[in-house]
Amino acid sequence: MTTIRCVLVTGAAGTIGSYFSKNANKQKYKLRLMVHPSNPRNAIEAITPHGDVIEAELEKLETLLKACEGVDTVLHLAAIADASAKWDSLLQNNIIGTCNIFLAAKKSGVKRVIYASSIHAVSGYAKNRQIRTSDPVNPGDLYGVSKCFGEALGCYMGEQEGLSTIAIRIGAYLPYSFLNNQSRGVSCMDSWLSEPDAIHLFERCIDAPPALKFAIVHGLS
Repeated sequence: MTTIRCVLVTGAAGTIGSYFSKNANKQKYKLRLMVHPSNPRNAIEAITPHGDVIEAELEKLETLLKACEGVDTVLHLAAIADASAKWDSLLQNNIIGTCNIFLAAKKSGVKRVIYASSIHAVSGYAKNRQIRTSDPVNPGDLYGVSKCFGEALGCYMGEQEGLSTIAIRIGAYLPYSFLNNQSRGVSCMDSWLSEPDAIHLFERCIDAPPALKFAIVHGLS
């Protein structure tokens, strides 16, 4: 009999989080859907049938500790995902918030954190260069810098603290309909991540062998 794993999804009302919440395999995962109090009510209501919705804030460690109680895996999607974002907002959400979720996961006995990194962690490389996960980080903007921090923190937590971590460098997450517009779609084909492929990748990371300490994977279709 398969054990159902409790998965905490941060940023569950966001673009990626809401799609995962609605389409994840409910026979394998019991979802705890973390939303921010400022999220639109209609976005929260849309995911309510798909898991246990809780409100928490990344900057408040005590609320994250409660959110992580009894959780097997954290899928950390909550972040400022804007290449033009200013440092102040990135610091609060992508640096301090990411640190808090890792600390809460460790203290609560969570077995694995799946960290939503970004191709912006390596966007400083030339466009025609094939990037490997073994290449040094090379962010092209401050948003990418914040994602490099998350990868480094995840490596530390996995290798030194025993909290298994997988960092996924998410590409251009777009629906198939976007690619039908040739003027827009062709430009992102080299970094495209489809919605179904994202779900499959997240589930593979959740189910990865427990002995895995740390890994970086590229989220591309």
